[in-house]
Amino acid sequence: MGEVQETEEKVVSGRRKRKQEDSGGVEVKKEADIKGMKKVKVKKEEGDVGVKKEEGDRGAKEDIKSSSQTSPVFPGWDRPTPEDCELLCRELSAIHGERKQPEQTRDQSVMDSLVCTILSQNTTSKNSTASFASLKSKFPTWEDVYAAPIPDIEESIRMGGLAKIKAERIHRICSTLLRNYGKISLEHLREASSEKVKEEISSFPGCGPKTASCVLLFHLKRPDFAVDTHVFRLSKLMGWVPDEKKVRSHNKIKGGDAWPAVSRETTYEHLNSMVPDHLKYALHVLLIAHGRTKSPARGPLEPNECP
Repeated sequence: MGEVQETEEKVVSGRRKRKQEDSGGVEVKKEADIKGMKKVKVKKEEGDVGVKKEEGDRGAKEDIKSSSQTSPVFPGWDRPTPEDCELLCRELSAIHGERKQPEQTRDQSVMDSLVCTILSQNTTSKNSTASFASLKSKFPTWEDVYAAPIPDIEESIRMGGLAKIKAERIHRICSTLLRNYGKISLEHLREASSEKVKEEISSFPGCGPKTASCVLLFHLKRPDFAVDTHVFRLSKLMGWVPDEKKVRSHNKIKGGDAWPAVSRETTYEHLNSMVPDHLKYALHVLLIAHGRTKSPARGPLEPNECP
């Protein structure tokens, strides 16, 4: 438990004050009055940004964004830096294990992935997995789902909670796809741009940025940084997004770009632009795993789960 507590202190600590000419160590000081918080020292070697890369790994190097990059959502707010992301990923990997993104397979359709994500909303991984298995057992094809009375769909996914709402949404998506494409399929999204994937999925009932991001990240294996409850909470504690006081203070300045309210949606837009692509999968999964150490009832995160 000592390692978990120590890393939790680092996760909730404020911005590290770096001494540019001192490679011996960097002090991390708290910005907020958090109970039990202490100063921690982080050893930083010259030129080290946290995660070791193989020599010649051009793709990973090209993915690292410049520390001077600014947010399109909160202009002037430069956190997290690539170094912040690298360091946090390394620290959390030491506790929860390294997380590598599985290779893309076509064992599951894009439609399957979307419905799995819908069924995972506001429930546990165990319940959502059972709901999807029950749905496919009773209705083997999406055409069968479309032809079924909504109460029957609802009954098949009842163990996942919010069954009536989810059944109606799934049926409406089937209806929309059949009307638009003549078949109930989303396989065309495999070749579509990420923006097109987000646009189409977000047009469906009950499917917002997080749902689209999960399909991109977990099924299509695209670099996208989904923001769930745990990621949102920890991002605020770490100062990766400005708090309400800083937003109000910034917006009083005349002539500057106004910042929007900090929400899961604006946090997603901000972090998706700031987190290096090669860290998006691992950091997303690790933050959820770490967030769940404070919510043991939720259970461990499954390899391809996006809550």
